[in-house]
Amino acid sequence: MFHRIKKWLVVGLSTLLLIISASLIATQLYLSQPAMTEKIRAVFAKKFGGDLAFRDLRLNILTGLTVNDLRLNAETTPFLTIQRAELDYSPLMLFRKRIKVNRIELAGLRLDFAHRNNTWQIPRPNHNVITRPLTLSTGHNTFVILLDNLNFRDTAVTVRTGAADREGEIFRADGLNLTGRLIVQDHQRAASGVCSIRAMQFGSTLTLRDLTATLTYADDEFRFTKLSGRAYGGEVEGSITVPATREKENQHYGVYLHLSAVDAAALLRDFRATPAPLRARVDLYCDFWAGLNHPDLIQGKGYFTAKQAQLTGLKTLDLIATTLRHPALRDTNFDLTGSFKIADDQLTFYTLELISPDLKISASGTVNYDATLDLDALLTVNPALIERLPATAAEQFSTQPDGTKSISFKVSGPSAAPVCNLADKLYGVPRR
Repeated sequence: MFHRIKKWLVVGLSTLLLIISASLIATQLYLSQPAMTEKIRAVFAKKFGGDLAFRDLRLNILTGLTVNDLRLNAETTPFLTIQRAELDYSPLMLFRKRIKVNRIELAGLRLDFAHRNNTWQIPRPNHNVITRPLTLSTGHNTFVILLDNLNFRDTAVTVRTGAADREGEIFRADGLNLTGRLIVQDHQRAASGVCSIRAMQFGSTLTLRDLTATLTYADDEFRFTKLSGRAYGGEVEGSITVPATREKENQHYGVYLHLSAVDAAALLRDFRATPAPLRARVDLYCDFWAGLNHPDLIQGKGYFTAKQAQLTGLKTLDLIATTLRHPALRDTNFDLTGSFKIADDQLTFYTLELISPDLKISASGTVNYDATLDLDALLTVNPALIERLPATAAEQFSTQPDGTKSISFKVSGPSAAPVCNLADKLYGVPRR
């Protein structure tokens, strides 16, 4: 019994001495805030690079750290700003040369990735801290940092090229909230979490809203998977992959999206198509990517489908209606399908089909970013429609095995005033 009481006394006295020692250390830290502030800046600059500034730093070895208005510059522009950062950790882990962060919460975080003069304006462009253990060196001891609980609230992320304005933006996420954990040790480098995003915008052409996703970090890549949300009155799901290092050649970021039952008119307005020539609910599958060294040179591919689509204001369709002497074609609803790729500053259609009860228009070719067309097309019509044409025009059609008639033609020039050679092939008269 005496030995047991003795053991309890030793444990109790040891715990009391530990608390007193920690309190004395905490008091010493509060009494040397300027020195501690400069120490944190020096350690941060050595590890991450850049010019770190903050105010209202409160550090206590028993409770944690709080800092307001933190700013990290890259070159002369802000790279990272945080309105408020709070950190809680386990002081007993210090005796094991560990800084175990139980919770780190960042509110009002802003990340601005700028690409200018063929390089990223970030504190240390060729340095990836995630590939190495996170450590803090005091001069006498080195502590490994363990992050078990990360919370980002009201975060904004911007990726842009050129000047510091919205014109150069190629990506923007607003209202991002993230809860997760990060492990960076000698034999383990991984992160995982769940996030919600109020709005995500790709350039000035595509906006997604009210998103949720799972975030993982593995194999030197950040991956947003199980991405889902709203888009243009419909739904969206997909994934995003971003490399965390540029040590490998030909590194690309990639985005895959499936937009279902979206309002085509609203989508096209974001692509600067005014007035929108298509009214329908569209399913769109797209996969696009770009190299990290040339983030604005976007490439992609995809396909789309729509049922009972209304096409209005298309000059090419008006020319075909006039040539076929079928004015009702302007009011016809079409089933629409197509597959495409984006490369070399142009949109290339592998296939583009408009199908109605009376006819089918199949096309392939390119649309440049200045809206210049270069399409090869095939018009297939039923025999009843052919009977409305003069005999000499009807003879220009080839008969297919199913009894339909077809003729090839070409569409070129600006989309606002295209040139179509269909009338020339049927009547010997070019039409514009």
